[in-house]
Amino acid sequence: VNLQESFYNHLVKEFQKESAIEVIRAGDFAKSSVAVTKSKAISTGKALKADYVVTGSITQFGETLNIDAQIINIAQEKIFPSASVQGKESTGQEALAAEIKTALLAHTGFLDTIARIDIAGNRRVGAEAIRQQLRSKAGSPLSEENISADIKTIYKMGLFEDVSAKVTTEAEGKVLTFTVVEAGLISEIRLIGNKKLDRDDILGAMSVKTRQSLNHAKIFIMPKGITMSRSANA
Repeated sequence: VNLQESFYNHLVKEFQKESAIEVIRAGDFAKSSVAVTKSKAISTGKALKADYVVTGSITQFGETLNIDAQIINIAQEKIFPSASVQGKESTGQEALAAEIKTALLAHTGFLDTIARIDIAGNRRVGAEAIRQQLRSKAGSPLSEENISADIKTIYKMGLFEDVSAKVTTEAEGKVLTFTVVEAGLISEIRLIGNKKLDRDDILGAMSVKTRQSLNHAKIFIMPKGITMSRSANA
């Protein structure tokens, strides 16, 4: 599979992630090594009974990939503003395909723009500390994929029992709200069964401390048979 065909397949997969879009594969049209004219793209789109056609090019200079693409409205025979992305091949074609897809859909208006991101339910954790972890940004296109990734990212912070997201329409536009339920604080740590090790030594070796938020990622159950030992040189 050559570079053009490989990237085409990644781009198709990215567009298929959008529930509002039905992707029609272009067949031999996608494999053309000749620059595709506007009239050729429109005639092919009509033959495929597509509403829109994506055309573009990919070039490689050493490790750097440059992708230029545009969307054509078949019925109106209108070309939307083009989009360009650049990145290292080592970062993966999937990431570049996702980036160019988002840029294209933003230009065409297929994706709503995020006017504001609100954080609700947080008491101890600052809203800005959460926002800094998010893919979604105010002013960027509203993406279901990014929202799902953001929910997982907030969970991985280890500070919340529950995370949800919703989108509302307000006068300023689309508002994305993440609602969190903070984990409780650890008030006491009890050690059961320790007979040979000093309690303070055990507590000192633990990353979990009292007066911290309960972080499930730091808590695990020791499998049966595993013991703690101290070397003679310790």
